[in-house]
Amino acid sequence: MVKTRKDKIRNERIRGHLGVALIEQKIRDRHLSWFGHVQRIPNTTLVKKCIDWQVSRGCKRSNRPLKTWMKSVREDILELKYMRVCEKTTLLRELKSM
Repeated sequence: MVKTRKDKIRNERIRGHLGVALIEQKIRDRHLSWFGHVQRIPNTTLVKKCIDWQVSRGCKRSNRPLKTWMKSVREDILELKYMRVCEKTTLLRELKSM
């Protein structure tokens, strides 16, 4: 049976059927993977020195601080911890209801 756009199947359902992760999750995984590599290299390398470097050129919204790569990694780590806590509490609820 062929599916068309007229069937109006949601993206989440298609991703679940194909087993494809969200783009946001892929980016988060790459951030954390690269962060692990950066943490293991010596402090004298250029990459290690540029971790908290802020880009001074380019556009930004008014009254909003520039976002560094390290800030985005911190946000990813916090979100990952939050997701794990949510998964654990959901699992505990399911086990209690059995």
